[in-house]
Order: sequence, then structure tokens, then C-alpha cells
Amino acid sequence: MIFDTSAIGHMEEKAIITAVHPATTRILGKDLQFNSLHVSFQVVRSSMYDDQINKATFKKPAWLSELQTSAPIDGYLMENGQFTVELAKDDRIKQDLNVTIEVNTTPPQK
Repeated sequence: MIFDTSAIGHMEEKAIITAVHPATTRILGKDLQFNSLHVSFQVVRSSMYDDQINKATFKKPAWLSELQTSAPIDGYLMENGQFTVELAKDDRIKQDLNVTIEVNTTPPQK
């Protein structure tokens, strides 16, 4: 099957945090514990991504990228303009926070 390569690319998009929930606390040693959060994001222009599966990576604010406990190299799976990630707990992470992401619009392989 041949794909139209003009549809392949990276787009910068605005996204908003729609939900923040505590994740499981991990104990990493005798006196060291790691607290994290499940954070849900939605692209502001999410209707543009209806019925699509893409990959998303963080662009701004820069500190958000530093809180990723384990980020996939090619980005987080984004379905219908939404995705959820696990981030280290940080008081700056709040519902309605605006962020900039990069969306990889590569079409799915068939």
C-alpha cells in the first residue's frame, strides 16, 4: 500500500491538562519514595484529530519534559486528540494548565 507522504509531519499544538490524579507511590529504597501523577491532556483543536491515532511529545513548558518518569522515544500515544501520561509529582501541574506539544501525524501502517 502506498501512503501520501505529504500527510506525514510534525505539528505544534496547544493542549490543556484536563485531569490530574495521584498515581501509585513507589518505594525505591529504605528511605526513598517516588510520588507521581496520572495527567490527562487534550489538544485544544482536538476535533482536528477525531478518529486518529498519533504520537505526542512535550515542547513547552520545558520543565514538564523533566518530570517524565519514562517517556516513549517516539512520543505518547494520542487518540482522538487526548492522551494520559505519568509524571513526577510537581505542584506546578494543575488542571487547565496550557502546554505546547508536538504531534507526529504519521499515518498508521496497514
